[in-house]
This record gives sequence, C-alpha cells and structure tokens, in this order.
Amino acid sequence: MLAASSILLFTQNPSILSPTPLYMFLLAWAISYGSALVMPILFALQFMLFRQKSKFGISVLLACLILGVLNAWWFFASWEYGNKYQGQFHTKMVALENIIGFGFIITFSLLGYIKNKENFIKIANIGLFMLLSWCAFPYLGELP
Repeated sequence: MLAASSILLFTQNPSILSPTPLYMFLLAWAISYGSALVMPILFALQFMLFRQKSKFGISVLLACLILGVLNAWWFFASWEYGNKYQGQFHTKMVALENIIGFGFIITFSLLGYIKNKENFIKIANIGLFMLLSWCAFPYLGELP
C-alpha cells in the first residue's frame, strides 16, 4: 500500500488525488522509481524496532501530533504559493484531505493509547505512513 501511494507521484503533475509530498518529489528527482520503496522500508524498520516496546502507543500518538502540527504549519507557510501555482480549489482540497487524514490517525492513536488497543495504534501507525507517502507536506509551488 505504501509503495502504491508513493508511486502515484510518477503518474502526473500534482493533483487532488495525488498531491505529491515535497520530500517524495525530491526523492523521485534524486533516485527515480526507487523513491517508491523509501516509505515501505522506513515503515518496516520502524515497526520491527518499536512495535514490541511498551512506549509504542505514546510514540505513535506523539508522532501523529507533531507531524500534524508541522503539516498545518507547512500549509500556513505555503498557502499563497499553492493558490498562485496550483489554484485555490486544489490547495483547499489538499488541505481538507490532510485535515481528514490527520484527524483520523490522531483519533485512532489517541483511542489506542487511552483504551490500550494495539490494533488502533497499528492502524494509526500505517495511516501516518500512508499520509506521509501520499499527501502530507504537499508540494504547492511552481512545477519545474
């Protein structure tokens, strides 16, 4: 799933369904199709190293919260570029996708942590990586 969401950036220019995160754009420029394997490899390594730790739930929750705040800051800082180069509709829709996505993963990670539900935490964890490979921190500037 992560590789499939990462490979979307090779199909077209940024769109509502494929917003292209900035770092994925840079990875694609640097290592071409190999960039589609970066998120799955990072997820597998992170999951293998931390899933058995007693602090996995709080780690996922903190990661979701921190990246959610940073993503909101990213939109705030690049909103004008998005409106200028990608259009107001595109920018608003991608922001909505991120709000819904981060709302979903923060809710699942919080419920998982509070109720000690490992499956909720795992869903939030994979959801976070899905957002990171699909639409978080989107490239909103001028296309090269």
